[in-house]
Amino acid sequence: MFMPPPPATPDLPPELGVRLTPDGAQFCVYAGHATSVEVCLFDIGHDGVETERRIPLRHRAHGTW
Repeated sequence: MFMPPPPATPDLPPELGVRLTPDGAQFCVYAGHATSVEVCLFDIGHDGVETERRIPLRHRAHGTW
């Protein structure tokens, strides 16, 4: 069952973790001192070759990305 995440505001950080959305998934992690954060997705193709995809997360509020 799809439940939209609560809205993030300057006073309230987004909820941490992974949330499914109609467009895919939303990731939120705390990394207060990081200068960048990436989510790495791994997949093994039909030919057995492993691929990696890196998706940069955007900085949000209160050290969350």
